[in-house]
Amino acid sequence: MLANPTSMAKRGAAALLALLMCSMSLATVSADTLHAVHDEAVLVVTGEAGSTWSGNLSLDAEQRGLFVTSCGSCHAEVSDEAGSVQANGTGGLHFTILPEAATEMTLTVTFIEDETATVLLLGSSMEEAQHRPVPGEV
Repeated sequence: MLANPTSMAKRGAAALLALLMCSMSLATVSADTLHAVHDEAVLVVTGEAGSTWSGNLSLDAEQRGLFVTSCGSCHAEVSDEAGSVQANGTGGLHFTILPEAATEMTLTVTFIEDETATVLLLGSSMEEAQHRPVPGEV
């Protein structure tokens, strides 16, 4: 089982997802120093060689978009409504954008071989106070 890269990639993606979900449930914020509105999707996508998967994220002008893909050898691409490619990468992608106007962004994952990819789509309007106190001082 350790010699099979596909099996190891699946285990790695599952472990990454479990760690991400654990850290999300333990996160805390102070209501008087931070305001956040989130639209989030964390997915584990399994594909065969040559297949594609895509997901859309609608962003307001105030929202920052985060697109993360973790995989062994897949190709990930983020494009805007007009079809212009904003970012791409093979074997993973980490891309952040703050659009000037409301838009819908598309993340497309193309599988080069049979594998599993962990995908995060996040739109957030997080605003931090200018002089935020040190955690624990409130």
